[in-house]
Amino acid sequence: MSTATNNAIAGPVVIVEDADQLGASAHQRLTSWGASAVRLTAPDDDELRQYLRDDTAAVVVLSRDDIVALRYALLVEHLRPGIRLIVTIFDHTTGQAVRDAVPNCTVLSMPDTIVPSLLSSPDQGLARSAATR
Repeated sequence: MSTATNNAIAGPVVIVEDADQLGASAHQRLTSWGASAVRLTAPDDDELRQYLRDDTAAVVVLSRDDIVALRYALLVEHLRPGIRLIVTIFDHTTGQAVRDAVPNCTVLSMPDTIVPSLLSSPDQGLARSAATR
């Protein structure tokens, strides 16, 4: 494991997920990189507050429901203003509203996360397919 990877995440990461439990993959990836991560499935305000300690490095909100994601993003910002926050929001208008309300928030939609991976290697995926047509 590289030193850069270890220094990139200085404390635990809290993964907030809804009942769809989309956080398993993120949790697995974070822990495989040596980060400390905890998954909270549909936490109430008090449970979330307990995990937003001073040493918490970031919060990731994963939900297919934009309203649920919006609620958790605003709650996290209320409970721990300024904490690094990454949220999945599918509707671009809602995503922009979250960016405006929570400046320390990175909002990602599925296309935001999928397309760069598909196009990153010219000898794989869509880039290769498009070139051979």
